[in-house]
Amino acid sequence: MKGLLVLACASALICSFAESVHAKTARICNYSTSPTASVAISRYRRGSWLVEGWYPIRQGKCVDFFHEGAYFYYYGTSVGVRWSGSIPHCTLSKAFTLVYRRYSCRGGTWKYFQQVRQIDQLYTVRLTE
Repeated sequence: MKGLLVLACASALICSFAESVHAKTARICNYSTSPTASVAISRYRRGSWLVEGWYPIRQGKCVDFFHEGAYFYYYGTSVGVRWSGSIPHCTLSKAFTLVYRRYSCRGGTWKYFQQVRQIDQLYTVRLTE
């Protein structure tokens, strides 16, 4: 019985390590003059596209997240400034995690996200005015 438990734990560690080898790190930093930026992200993770928000990022600080695709998307807002793009994603007004469905946004609001193609293991988005 102990042998099976050790094998299961070892398998879990190997699977976890294998997942982290393929995951990329994206970092979003608030270098604007706004005290806090609220950011939503869309990323491919564990076989699904997820849209998540809102991450409060204080001025001069960063938030890291992992994804497994070639692309990730972000949308940010603060007092008097918006960081957006042309790719529609559904968001909610309070903290949320949605499995991405392109044509359904019941109870939410469409926001237009910026697309980022990430080749390197680490990519940093710098939010500025």
